[in-house]
Amino acid sequence: MNRFQVPQWVKSVFDTFPLTTYEATPLGDQSDIEKRRFYFISDNPQKPPDHTFILGVDGVIGVNQKIIPSTPVALAHSLILCYKNGLKLPRENSNQKTSPHSILSLSYLAASNNELPIIIETNERTQVRNIIPKKGLLTSIVTNNNFEADIKAKLINNMVDSYIQDLWILALICEPKARAEYERIFNWNSGARKSENMTFLHTLTVQGEIPEWNDFRTRNPNLFSSKTWNALANQEALQNVYEDKLKQFDQEFSLLIEYATGQDPLTKIIRFKLAALAILTTELLPDTHLANILQPNQDFLAQCYTIIDEY
Repeated sequence: MNRFQVPQWVKSVFDTFPLTTYEATPLGDQSDIEKRRFYFISDNPQKPPDHTFILGVDGVIGVNQKIIPSTPVALAHSLILCYKNGLKLPRENSNQKTSPHSILSLSYLAASNNELPIIIETNERTQVRNIIPKKGLLTSIVTNNNFEADIKAKLINNMVDSYIQDLWILALICEPKARAEYERIFNWNSGARKSENMTFLHTLTVQGEIPEWNDFRTRNPNLFSSKTWNALANQEALQNVYEDKLKQFDQEFSLLIEYATGQDPLTKIIRFKLAALAILTTELLPDTHLANILQPNQDFLAQCYTIIDEY
């Protein structure tokens, strides 16, 4: 073989994965951050608070002219923050700084454990910044709202936390149509959208990360016995777990809705969490088995969208 001739195996690799030139990605600056930042609305935005917070989320979508996070736990937290701090959700097509508090779309790599949401809280007097991870947020809701004093409310809250996390994780993994929504859920940048190869790589990376959320892989090691989690055996086992979780949720959903109709603070928090799962499933995963459970409950869904309108 001529020493200047490209070996056939090398040529076949380059034919399969042709070289592509991508535009340079500029280093992020403050204006780039502001494009991904959406301010809560306060009745008195000029009054300086003692503490300010940024809710770091995977992505955002527009619903009823409001900007909301694109994952259930993050949306639930944004509603709870509004309720506790007298705030309203950010509005679409508004760049005004309507309060010192905001929602910021981030990569999950910004979190210490690769899991969002997080809260970045700043003491305005001392300028000390504190980052609260997702687990800390869930724990603080129980502690700060005195769920310990109401055992029934605490048990139901824990049950709802399990559903809105594990059902979302399983839907993203098991539902083929859910994977098609990754771009919207995670707000991938324009560079990724321009390239099918980059979108494919992003999808593989996220698929590998999702099972780590809520310690799902740690709690279910038997579902991830092979290095490639979506090997046929693993996929079948995951599908069985998903179906069992859906069946359990379907059996208990009407009871959860009934409980969440109260007006006390603990019940409101649980209602926010159920509403977050219902709204985002309807908006992002409408053709899934999870949506099939939620959609017949039209009265409840209408109440969920009323919550978005209220805040």
